[in-house]
Amino acid sequence: MTRLRSRLPLCLVALVAFVAVAVLVGCAGGTLPGAPTPTRAAQATPGATAAGPEPNAGFQMCDLMPGVDVQGRAPFSVPFKKATPMSSIPQGCVYEFEGDRDSASILLVVTDFQTPEDALTSHRNHEQDETNLGTPPQQIAGLGDTASAAGEDEVGVQTVVGRRVIDANLGGQWPDVTAAAKIASGTELIRLILSRLP
Repeated sequence: MTRLRSRLPLCLVALVAFVAVAVLVGCAGGTLPGAPTPTRAAQATPGATAAGPEPNAGFQMCDLMPGVDVQGRAPFSVPFKKATPMSSIPQGCVYEFEGDRDSASILLVVTDFQTPEDALTSHRNHEQDETNLGTPPQQIAGLGDTASAAGEDEVGVQTVVGRRVIDANLGGQWPDVTAAAKIASGTELIRLILSRLP
């Protein structure tokens, strides 16, 4: 399979590690180090601090965004295979695409913070992390309160709307599916999420 298939378990391992860090930081009264990305998207447990994410806000991403809706907006040439809820993050869903010799995926996540300021801080930390990794984000106008995107093969689009941070992360079929195509798709998916959020 492609690099994406081999990297997906690593993303899930890193996700579990981030959840543990989020809980520990919340218990210590600190702030979370960054915003959700494929490897760091998380929901904290009840009792999170003001700076940390809040528990599930009452919806399942896979129900909010059925596979057929994501498939229709995906940039990939391989067919849609399945949507899988993230067990530790009800507001997250992984959409897998797979062909004979190639695969790709989309991860959609909504993270609720206690205040808009906390959500914006998380987003700014995420942008700084991307810059430090050598992939400075490009700003996206007209999407939420503020939005940006970064990456080439694995592209993340992230926006802040009030106290929510919304992520669309797309990976696979690079260089045939360009970063620009993934950004356009991620932006469209986030707009659809925003129109459906409770």
